[in-house]
Amino acid sequence: MQHVPVGSVMVEDRNFGIFSTAYGAQQRGHGAVLRLTAVRAKALMGGPISNPGAYPVCWRASRWDGNKQRDWPADASVEGRLIAARVGRGKHQQWLYLFTTLSLSAQEVVELYGRRWSIETDLRSLKQTVRLQRISAHSADRMEKELLVAVMAYNLVRAIMFQAAQRARIDPRQLSFTYASNIVLDGYPKVLAAPTAIQQQQELEYIIDLVARCRLPKRTKRRSYPRQVWGRGYRFPIRRREKN
Repeated sequence: MQHVPVGSVMVEDRNFGIFSTAYGAQQRGHGAVLRLTAVRAKALMGGPISNPGAYPVCWRASRWDGNKQRDWPADASVEGRLIAARVGRGKHQQWLYLFTTLSLSAQEVVELYGRRWSIETDLRSLKQTVRLQRISAHSADRMEKELLVAVMAYNLVRAIMFQAAQRARIDPRQLSFTYASNIVLDGYPKVLAAPTAIQQQQELEYIIDLVARCRLPKRTKRRSYPRQVWGRGYRFPIRRREKN
């Protein structure tokens, strides 16, 4: 957190929705939008939450926060609001609990937290499409080089997607990263091999036009099957020898 510019807004999921994160952001001059677990939100409110809304709260550290690694005074606290909202569609709605120190409206805070999903999709693209889920390097230097090259390739595809989205007058997130990556991987060597700058630009324009067509489908309904977590594998039963 110390490397983040002053005045930034920390948007964190439930793993970081704890007092130390909120207090650290306050001490460094950052805003905070932290998702809370239902248990922590109810404890902060002093009881169950039955209605959506924004509730002013003063978050004080409990005796369990930080354990023996506390770096704040005994009377430390963070002033903010607890926002309770219902998100989702139809019968699949669920509660969302956010703690924030921002002065934005409750709806704006919920929308800001929703943008965090773009980070998750970016990480998915880096792991699956760019294949960073498993690094084959055996030394720190090779690993650093592999990471840098992969991120450079990712940024190149994203830059072309941005230009393609501007040309199509749509949001870049409406384009498929996988399709765009395949087009860039196939067409960029032709850009580098073009003998003149004019021909290079023509090849690049052709790539941008193709990427602009890689639109994601508009899903009006939820998935027909529920998303599930893969369980741990099981060993096959040992086959016993038959007695003669």
